[in-house]
Amino acid sequence: MKTFTLTNICIGASFLGAISSILSLIYINDIAFFIMFLLTSLMVIATLIVINSSIGVKELIENGQWSCEMRRDLAKEFSKLLREELSNKEIVELNRRNIDYRLQGFKGICASHEFCDSNMTMDEAFENTFGFSPFDNNLVQINLNEICYGDPMDCGTVELWNSSWRMAVNHELNEYNTL
Repeated sequence: MKTFTLTNICIGASFLGAISSILSLIYINDIAFFIMFLLTSLMVIATLIVINSSIGVKELIENGQWSCEMRRDLAKEFSKLLREELSNKEIVELNRRNIDYRLQGFKGICASHEFCDSNMTMDEAFENTFGFSPFDNNLVQINLNEICYGDPMDCGTVELWNSSWRMAVNHELNEYNTL
């Protein structure tokens, strides 16, 4: 909300600055010039405040304010990295096992763990997509399958991690077509 308000100040100051610039050209007097200078200064200051106070990607994710596009981008990167790490034969078998798991009612299981340490692959995808690892600051011990109550990784990050994982698995690790 704070960023939205400051952005509106910047837009309003820009609009008023433009009007005062036109007035200063028409009337060319000191008052119009002073108003133009004041509004332009306000616009620059407000822009700097918006830039410095805007919420970063890490904070958005940690607060659970990630978007569908962020989830899709992470799922695509995870799928791409997993396809680079495993052979085509392993990917086909992984997808077959995931279908078997879903048919048996195990929707939260992914067979990727049977072929590699896919948590590290997802961590790399996280870093490639968002520029930080959720395991930063010695946040190493975590159970991603449990509800988050004071876990080292915050709940918003765990939700994005799991949601992107499910999206990748449900689309058979297809990084190009259906995501």
